Amino acid sequence: MKIVWIIACSLASISLLLVILKSQMSYDIGRRYLKIVILGIPVRRILLVDIERVGKKELGGIQERWHNSWVANHRQVVVRKRRGWPRELSVTPSQRYVFITELEQAVERAEARAKAASKPTVEEIISRSE
Repeated sequence: MKIVWIIACSLASISLLLVILKSQMSYDIGRRYLKIVILGIPVRRILLVDIERVGKKELGGIQERWHNSWVANHRQVVVRKRRGWPRELSVTPSQRYVFITELEQAVERAEARAKAASKPTVEEIISRSE
């Protein structure tokens, strides 16, 4: 009987820990990355230049699910990556449309910085000199 009590207490403790961790999850849009943070520790980073599409509809297939709410119907944002597996990432920010707008703007800025920082090819150098 003692072992059953220990197992029940352990399961209750693990469940409580998961509930606390889920409620402490947040999403930060930085200069280079979309970060998923739990208790101030980044647990997942996605390069902004690697993001292909941001929307609210799933395209199907396997997704990484980083939900911080129990009901994700009206808060879900789907981020599709250019490469990697799985290609879709599902998050649930508190203000979906604000998050989508901020993420799209951050992706545009990151792509512009990457384009400006890229070295010109030989063909571009030759075409400029002519």
